[in-house]
Amino acid sequence: MNRLMTLVAALAVASPALAAQSEAPRMSDIMSSAEMRETGIATLNAAQRAALDAWLARYTGIIERAASHGAQSSSGGGTSGETYAGPVAMPYGSRIAAVIDGGTRIALADGTIWEVNLPDRPSTTLWAKGDYVIVAARAIELNGVFYFQLVNGRDGTSAAVAWRGKN
Repeated sequence: MNRLMTLVAALAVASPALAAQSEAPRMSDIMSSAEMRETGIATLNAAQRAALDAWLARYTGIIERAASHGAQSSSGGGTSGETYAGPVAMPYGSRIAAVIDGGTRIALADGTIWEVNLPDRPSTTLWAKGDYVIVAARAIELNGVFYFQLVNGRDGTSAAVAWRGKN
């Protein structure tokens, strides 16, 4: 009974944070069915799964803020001397709304558009509408253009991307 009360209290604290993060990833978004079985997550009851998803949302928010801060302070490495131009606060993830021009660009449900680095396009041609992708700042930008990385939760592939605006 004590464990149940602790879990209910944890969920009560986490629910406002989850409401604010309606696009927050869930374990089922980023883990395959096999991974969920292998790790035991598939055996959790609904309350335990909700608590784990709440933790993931908080953790993802922390990582997003850290990555966003790093991206904002970056400057372009190109020869033109241009500085970083992109979102001030990038999303931590979103569902794919469309894969455009054979994986050349990715449109996310949050309205952002991302240009895919040429060597990564064979992977993104296999991405599909509805896939959940995590948006992360790259540790090192490519060509002073590709400051971000999209990671597909369905298959684990990733692509270096450049922010190209928001619809």
